[in-house]
Amino acid sequence: ASRMAARKRCSPTPTPAPLTFDLEGFRQFSILKDQFDGLLEYTGDRNYSVISSSFSPDGSAFALSACWGSLWNTGACESQSSGFLVVVNANTGEVISDIPVDNSWPGKTAFSPDGKQLYVSTTYHKVFAWDLTTNSLSTTFLEQPYDGRTRYPDVAVAPDGSTVAAVVNKILYVWDSTGQLRFQKPAFQGTFRAGLNFSGDGQLLTIFSEGLTGVDVLQVTDGSLVHQLPMESVGGASISPDGRFLAAFNYENDTVKVWNLVTAEEVTEITADTMISSL
Repeated sequence: ASRMAARKRCSPTPTPAPLTFDLEGFRQFSILKDQFDGLLEYTGDRNYSVISSSFSPDGSAFALSACWGSLWNTGACESQSSGFLVVVNANTGEVISDIPVDNSWPGKTAFSPDGKQLYVSTTYHKVFAWDLTTNSLSTTFLEQPYDGRTRYPDVAVAPDGSTVAAVVNKILYVWDSTGQLRFQKPAFQGTFRAGLNFSGDGQLLTIFSEGLTGVDVLQVTDGSLVHQLPMESVGGASISPDGRFLAAFNYENDTVKVWNLVTAEEVTEITADTMISSL
């Protein structure tokens, strides 16, 4: 009886879940989950490499671009036709869409503001919109012959859904939501990204400057240059939701600069003291 009483006294008391959000509570209770039942059933025992991923605006789904095989170990997947793209319900883990990518590797993806369309790029220099409500092709924005290079087009959609942009084969294309081309112009293109970001009101667009020497801020109507913000070895850029600031990072010295997006004045420079991969 005394041992049972001692055991009862020593039983841990569960920590109550926080009733309101706070950072420490979040750190205690959050779980990073990458194994979902539906995704495990889809992939089975096969090894695959994640190329990119994106969340729907309401967080209920995420798109996963991948290819069968070990891309990061060998630099190539099983074959040029081994890519796949799925959309997963973030709450249940169920695969709700298996999007055909024409025997290519899928690259970056972007959800429309209402989460009903997924904008997709592939290594075959193709950009299209997939209707997630009907599970069918909605609009093909661009399709070019494959040139043998593994380069992933960057793609982005404006917060109001009125404009779609992509950098494909070193060309920036900007369309309206129906696929009507507004303009095109030469642009820098890395293997995975070209610095595409829309401002909150959808009126401005960023791309990397030629030679990775900074960030160009363009008008989405005609591609005219608004600002050219200098930064050597720029690796990523991001516009604040209110459109007031633009931040970019240098991937060689791991610093971040922030500019006033209206005046182009530098606001601050931050030294991260660690490797930066995104903003």
